[in-house]
Amino acid sequence: MFIRITKPIISSYSTIYMNTRSFILILFTVITGMLSCKNKDTPPAVPPTTAFGIINATADTLNYYINGTRQNNLSSIYSSGFTGYVQTITGLQNYSFKKTGSQVVLFSTPYTLDTATYYSMFVAGETADKAFLTADLLDAAADSLSSDSTDSSTMVRFVNAAPSAGTLSFSITKGDTINKGGTVNFNSCAFKYAGSFTRIKLGYKEVKIYQAGITKPAIDTTLILQGNVVYTLFVKGMLNGKGNAAIGVGLIVNDTQ
Repeated sequence: MFIRITKPIISSYSTIYMNTRSFILILFTVITGMLSCKNKDTPPAVPPTTAFGIINATADTLNYYINGTRQNNLSSIYSSGFTGYVQTITGLQNYSFKKTGSQVVLFSTPYTLDTATYYSMFVAGETADKAFLTADLLDAAADSLSSDSTDSSTMVRFVNAAPSAGTLSFSITKGDTINKGGTVNFNSCAFKYAGSFTRIKLGYKEVKIYQAGITKPAIDTTLILQGNVVYTLFVKGMLNGKGNAAIGVGLIVNDTQ
């Protein structure tokens, strides 16, 4: 009887090594790709923001910058103008200003903003000491307006943004043109004074602003205030100024939209 013995097939060491190495490389590539995709899917951290606006109480048209980057890219801030509230990074940032068309920085100043707050920055001159920040309590003002079911009320605050005018007193008609109802007065308001929002009736308002110790008003004007609106009325300029630099008032709407 002839018995045939078949030789077993045995892979060489080099073949086993190459197959194992290829498998490890493929596995490493797959894991790396998965981690790479995971990292790409992770959104970058978004810093907290708050509502912030610039009020230009100077005679010039301005641009403003945060940490060197211009913010009002669509238009410059004209005299007596307001940027409206825009979302701005909280924490300590550096704010600087230039006149439109100029590369010269008028001044830079640091401010620290908190979250969940409305801020207004008044710029009243070309140096940092003539700029100041206010926290605007708009939620409280809106609550006060909502309590008037007739929508016949408005909210207004007074701000002294005239650095050379000294201490001022404000007077505004409390009622409407038919039933005036006396006046609302704010006395001895130094530069950078920002009063609280006060509810008064809508309509034509006589506004008078007095310098300390002088009975003749430096400003005597009439404004029309609409109902269910929050306003800031500010004094700007210089007593002996001319044109946009003259003493006067500015009126803005503190619109949160």
